[in-house]
Amino acid sequence: MMTNRKLLALLFLSFAFLGACSNTKNHTGHSSKNQLSQGSKKKKDTISSESSPTKSSSSTSAKSETSAPKLEIPAAEQDLDIAAINQGDITTLVGKWQNGRGETVIVNPDQTVKLIDVDGISSNSLNVYTVPDSENAFDIPYVAIGEVRAIATLNLYPIDFSNPNGDQSDVSRPRLVLTQNTMNFPADLYYYRVN
Repeated sequence: MMTNRKLLALLFLSFAFLGACSNTKNHTGHSSKNQLSQGSKKKKDTISSESSPTKSSSSTSAKSETSAPKLEIPAAEQDLDIAAINQGDITTLVGKWQNGRGETVIVNPDQTVKLIDVDGISSNSLNVYTVPDSENAFDIPYVAIGEVRAIATLNLYPIDFSNPNGDQSDVSRPRLVLTQNTMNFPADLYYYRVN
């Protein structure tokens, strides 16, 4: 139990360190709301050609090798339904999500969340706290997570919705970021749904 608390403390310290090393912004623009409403209107079963796995030649695969694990791309991804999530229906958020660092977030239908680090060490069970009109606070929709009260957020990025602070993610797929602030996140911090 103490190990889980230490893990959570280290996780949140790393987010604080990331925030201190990057430019943070308060969100006041309206353009991302328009992007959000346009992205939410997309068909849920549409997948771009970029998200389907392709074979690469040996010369290009040598360049693209990284230490981060390969993410499995589900055959048909369901987009995040922000309006439903804001009203407490997290159905489109439920599932296993993994970032480029190999860290995992598992969102369960009972509104509990597990965080699993690259070594397979799991956090205590956390709860999801939905926020009505969450995108109005920071121009990025989100849910709060924590044991008894909210201690961090899962920023929600539906298909075609770009992070207004700069986006290094695959906007053709739904994604999450576990954070305590808003910024232009590195590509490997974005979580994508996996099988």
